[in-house]
Amino acid sequence: MSAKKLFALALALLMAVSTVACGNKEPATAPATTPATTAPATVPSADPDSYHAKYGLPDVDFSGKTLELVDAATGWATSASLEGDHNQVARFEMLSAFMEETGAELLITPSATSTQFSEAQPIVMAGSKYGDIMLNAAWTLGEFYMADILAPMNDLKYLNTSKDYWDKSLLESLTVMDELLGVGGDIAPVREQSWMLFFNKTIAEELQLPDLYQMVRDGDWTFDKFIEYCEMAVKDNGDNVWDSNDRYGVASAPACLEQALFYGMGGYFYNVNELGQYYCATLDKRNREITDLILRDIRDNNIAYNVADWGVTVNEMFPTDRLLFVCYVPNAGSTLWAEMVNDYGVLPMPKMNKDQKDYYQTGEQAVITFFCSKNGDQQDLVGYFLEFCGAYGNDVLQSVIDTYYETRFRDDASLEMFHIATAKPYFERVTLMLANSNFDLFGPAQSTFNITVQTPGASISSYYESTIDAANLRLAELFGY
Repeated sequence: MSAKKLFALALALLMAVSTVACGNKEPATAPATTPATTAPATVPSADPDSYHAKYGLPDVDFSGKTLELVDAATGWATSASLEGDHNQVARFEMLSAFMEETGAELLITPSATSTQFSEAQPIVMAGSKYGDIMLNAAWTLGEFYMADILAPMNDLKYLNTSKDYWDKSLLESLTVMDELLGVGGDIAPVREQSWMLFFNKTIAEELQLPDLYQMVRDGDWTFDKFIEYCEMAVKDNGDNVWDSNDRYGVASAPACLEQALFYGMGGYFYNVNELGQYYCATLDKRNREITDLILRDIRDNNIAYNVADWGVTVNEMFPTDRLLFVCYVPNAGSTLWAEMVNDYGVLPMPKMNKDQKDYYQTGEQAVITFFCSKNGDQQDLVGYFLEFCGAYGNDVLQSVIDTYYETRFRDDASLEMFHIATAKPYFERVTLMLANSNFDLFGPAQSTFNITVQTPGASISSYYESTIDAANLRLAELFGY
C-alpha cells in the first residue's frame, strides 16, 4: 500500500470522525451521513499475491456496494491517527486492501458505547437496519440481546468461525440459544485485553528472587509464591505511616487485581448445572477456596497498595521501585513504562497451585466485538468483510503486535511470557450477556465479589447469599427456566 493511499485513507477517516467530538448526535435518529471513506475502487483481480487469494476467499466483485460500519468509539475503524497505536497503521492497510480487492466502499459512522443502543433500537424496531456492522465492547451484548435487535451470524456466507483467528471462547460467550450474535478474535486482537503482572526487576534482584520466568516454564508460578514474594517486598520508609512513599508487593486499578487472580486461579461467577441451566456459582467450593485465599492474603494483609488515584500514583510508584508487581493489561502497561529507567518484566497471573495445568486469564469484557442489527440486506458483503479482516488480522496484525512488544519488552523471555499469559483468555457467557444497566445480572456477582475482597472484615456469606437468589431468578427469566 503506497504512503499516498494510506495518507488519503487516514484523512478520509479523520473527516468521518470529526463530528464525534461535538457530541451532537441525536440518539433516536439514523446514523449520521458522513463521507464514505474509500480507496479507489477496483475490480478484484485473480492476482495470486492478493490477500483474498492468500486467505482462500473467492474472487468476488462488490463494486458499487457500500458497507457501513457504526463504530461505538472503539477506535478500531474511526481513529484517524497514525501515531501512538502500534497496530493502527496495519488496520488502515487492511481496510484499504479490502476496498481495493473487492471494489466495495466503506462508510464509517461514529457512535459511542453509551449511546449506540439508544440509537439502534428505535431504528431497528421501525424496520430499518442500523448500519451493516456495529462495533462495540463485548459486554454490550446483553442490552442488544434483551431488546431483540441483533441478527444471528451463524449462516453468514464466507464467514468461517472454525478458523483459528476467531476466538472460540469469545464466540461461545457470544452465542445465545445456539445463535451466534457477535464475533471477535484476531480481527481485533484479544491478546492485548488480558490481565498480566508487570514486575520490577530492580526489586526482584534486591530480594534475590529466583528466575521468575523459569518458574512459569516449570509450572511453579503459583499463588502462594506470588504472595511470598509480595510479602518480602513490603517495606516502610521509616516514618511509620503507610502511604505511597512506602514499598508494597502489588497494586492495580480498583478490584482488577482481585478479579484477575480469581479468573487466573480458575474462578467463575456462573456455572451450568446437570440440567444445562446457568446458576450463580459464587459459593461453589472452588470459588469459595479462591476467594478465601484472596481475603486472607490480599485484603487482610498489608502487601497491596489500595489505590484510589490509580493513574498518577502507580505510574510513579512502579518505575521508582515502590512496587514489585503491577496488575495491568499489556498494551497499557508497556505504554506507560516504555521509558522506565529501572527495568521491568512481565508474567502471567499465577496458578492456584501446581495441580492447575495451564495459566489462563479472562479476556477483558471491553474487547472489540462485531455485531449485526436485524433488517440487514448485505449479508454476503458483511460475511466477506469479516472473514477478510479476520484472516488479515491473523496474518498481519498479530505480527505487528509481536514486533511492538519486541521493542517494549526488555528481553525475549517477556515476549514468551506475554504469549503464555494470553494463550487461553476466556469469557463467561452470562457475564457478557448481562453486564448492562437494564438487566444487570453480572453486577450482583461481580460487585459482591469486589465489595467482599476490598472491605476489611467483610463476610463472604453476608454479601454473597443476599445476591444468589436474585441472580438465579434473573437467569430463569432470561432463559425461560
